[in-house]
Amino acid sequence: MNRETLIIDDDKIMCIMHEKLCRLHKLPSPRAFTTAKEALAYILVNDHPGQSFTILLDINMPVMNGWQFLEALGGYELSADLYLILLSSSIDRSDMERAKGYPLVDAFISKPLNISKIQLLLEDTKLRERTDVLS
Repeated sequence: MNRETLIIDDDKIMCIMHEKLCRLHKLPSPRAFTTAKEALAYILVNDHPGQSFTILLDINMPVMNGWQFLEALGGYELSADLYLILLSSSIDRSDMERAKGYPLVDAFISKPLNISKIQLLLEDTKLRERTDVLS
């Protein structure tokens, strides 16, 4: 199985920080995108059986925000296995409630990603099945 971790955030510093944290915790092949459109195109081109994506998705981005990305991604029948985490600086309860309306969303966590948040995510059986991490 080919596994990748996709970081989608318009903030380049957040991308660098999250990429380093993913590498540190052995999340597979972290790759950062500063636009959701670019990430969507990457997923569609690399969609095939046996492909697995763990996606860390920012909500508030220009051009295509996280919600628009979810709508667009939901319009495709993908062969790849997805584990999608909304990662936001928003503490608005309505964002958390809205996230529950998207079947593609597996988790909602606040920025910034840190060691303890990654450890909590790694305890999720669904994510562990999509990575080689056994911590």
